[in-house]
Order: sequence, then structure tokens, then C-alpha cells
Amino acid sequence: MKPKNVNPDNFNVRHIVYNDDDFAIAYGEWDDGKMVLGMRWNGKEGKNGYPNDRHGKPIWFRVSTELTDIFLQSLLSSPYSNKKNIIKIYKS
Repeated sequence: MKPKNVNPDNFNVRHIVYNDDDFAIAYGEWDDGKMVLGMRWNGKEGKNGYPNDRHGKPIWFRVSTELTDIFLQSLLSSPYSNKKNIIKIYKS
């Protein structure tokens, strides 16, 4: 499933910062108001990927806020990262 189509109630995606078609990382607002990274396996075409909620709806798993800066900095060197979105995050 394309990461832009994964929009659970508890995570408002602001930016997709990494997507290699297999795995994705997004930045957004969790339901507690904190800006965090979320990650997930995209899955194959027509599949929901992982993780999913207990009803099979695709969701993101939350990454510890202590790791946000470390992840974003390391993603800058990846060909699958969206560097413009990472820079937007640092400017906000």
C-alpha cells in the first residue's frame, strides 16, 4: 500500500520522508499532539502491508522522539529519502 494512503485516526501524516516502495517513514502529528516519525512496511500491490490494526486497517508504528533527529539526519544520504521534506521539518 502506498504510504500516502495510510491515514489512521491516531497519526496525521505531514510528510513522507522515506519510501523505497517496500518500507516507508513519515513525519506527522500523533493523537497526543506530538510531532513524531512513523514507520511501516508498504506491502505488495493490493495488500495492506504491516502493521495493521486488529481490523486489518493499515497503520503506522510510532518511533521514539529521541530517535527523530538521528533518523532524519541519516536519511539525508539515502537515495530513497525526500530531502525537501526533511529540510521542511528542520525549518518548522
